[in-house]
Amino acid sequence: MNWADTFDKTEAKKDEEYAAIAEGTYTAYVDQFKIDETKTPARLSITWKITDDLAKNRNVFANYNLNEVGIPFLKKDLNTLGVADVTARTLTQKLDALIGTKAEVYVKPKAKDGKTYYSVYVNEKIDSSFNAD
Repeated sequence: MNWADTFDKTEAKKDEEYAAIAEGTYTAYVDQFKIDETKTPARLSITWKITDDLAKNRNVFANYNLNEVGIPFLKKDLNTLGVADVTARTLTQKLDALIGTKAEVYVKPKAKDGKTYYSVYVNEKIDSSFNAD
C-alpha cells in the first residue's frame, strides 16, 4: 500500500485527555524555547519538561512578555538559573546554553475559558547538565 492509500484510510488522531497537573513543586528541565516576535509585545516561551513520576514527560510553559512588565520576571528566572549579564543581543545564545538545565519549578494551574493554563515559577537550579534520555 502506498502512502496516499494509507493517508486516505487513516482517521485523525483524537485529542488525548490529560489529567491536570496538580499545583506543586516539580523537578523539570529546559526542553526548548521560542521567541515569538509576531505578537505585540514579543513573547518568549520556555518549555519545561517535568521529570517527576506523577507528571513525568509533561510539558509546562513559562511565558514572558518581552516588555517592561515581563522582562524583570525573565531576568529574575535567568539569574536563578545562573545566567547573568544577559543582553538582548546575547539572549538566544544564553537560552541555547540552558537547554537541558534541571531546576525545581513551582507549577500553579489556572482555569480560563474552559482550559487549564499553568504558571511556572523557577525556585532553584539543580544542575546544568541533565541528560533527558
